[in-house]
Amino acid sequence: MRERFGSAAIVARREMVERGRSPVFRISLVVMVLLIVGGIVAFNYFAGRAEPIEVGLAGTTPATLATDLVAAGVAAGEDVEVQTVPVDAVESVLDDGVVDVVIVDGARVITPETASSTIEFITSTAIRTAALNDLVDSGEVSAGDVAQIAQPVDIVFEPLETPDPDEEARAVVAWIGALLLFTTILMFGQFVAMGIVEEKQNRVVEVVISRIETSQLLVGKVLGIGLLGLLQVGVFVVAGIVTLTFVASDAVPDVDLAAIGVPALLWLVVWFVLGYLLYSFLYAGLGATVSRQEELQGVAFIPAMLLMPAYFLTAVGIGSDVGTIARIASIVPFWSPIVMPLRMTTGTVPPWETALALALIVVTIYATIRFAARVYRGAALRTGGKVKVTEALRSTT
Repeated sequence: MRERFGSAAIVARREMVERGRSPVFRISLVVMVLLIVGGIVAFNYFAGRAEPIEVGLAGTTPATLATDLVAAGVAAGEDVEVQTVPVDAVESVLDDGVVDVVIVDGARVITPETASSTIEFITSTAIRTAALNDLVDSGEVSAGDVAQIAQPVDIVFEPLETPDPDEEARAVVAWIGALLLFTTILMFGQFVAMGIVEEKQNRVVEVVISRIETSQLLVGKVLGIGLLGLLQVGVFVVAGIVTLTFVASDAVPDVDLAAIGVPALLWLVVWFVLGYLLYSFLYAGLGATVSRQEELQGVAFIPAMLLMPAYFLTAVGIGSDVGTIARIASIVPFWSPIVMPLRMTTGTVPPWETALALALIVVTIYATIRFAARVYRGAALRTGGKVKVTEALRSTT
């Protein structure tokens, strides 16, 4: 047993060194970091140039409030459009998204949820300016009035709903986690398959397979490349956090990792490892059936197609952690590495569902290792063309 682990460790160390030095790994690392940084910056830029802020005025309104709102918007770098709404329709126009905020009687600021800093600045500035203009226009400005104006106007911000302050942070981490899990699982799974094909092309496999069991060889390859994958994910996360720190705005919200909780973040890592193991062994077995890198794409799409539905279902998983589709998808072994961590990040998952999902994926990983080892033994030494999986399995019986 000790010798087996030692052999797998040697293979893992070799894979880490060789893959870490390869141009493909380095280029992919740089490209992904640039995509993450560029994506956050681009989203912040284009989101900041979004539609104008719609402000509704209800009840008794100071004469200059509408123009003062537009002026405050210019000062904040935002376009503001103002319209009048009936007092009894305030809640409905906010719920329907007709307006972003309603000012009632010139002092009550009502928003669908907690007001953003931009809306707070625009509305409070305009309300204070309008109050000052009303006093000046009345022609009855006394010393007491001036002192009163110098004090903050009593502005009341009233959200229709009080959202969970940590909900937005959890949703952001859930979406980022889904993207990272999806891309890294497939990326490093393909690296495993590419390594298998490369050894077949160079005839290295003939030497290696004569000195080490195929299961140990595959485990070593998967673990070595997997550790590189974790390192790369760490670089991605750091790049994203640093970029968010510099471009934080209303469009790109601040993410408080403490609010999300250490357990949720650890579960993301656990499910990445499980998902990576499952798909990497599948890639390894399928990669052994081809002899050239050009033929690899013909089999590489199979794991990608298995994982793709999970990525599309993340919207369901985030939107409702108790929805039937989300609950089923989070237990299916080939989908649970994506959907289950999202449910755990954005909501509460019953312990029995977590235990069942873990048990099923562990059993599936074990079965996939056995499957990949048999396919590898039956196809690794066969060159000259693609080997059918059924033929590889039959040759080892």
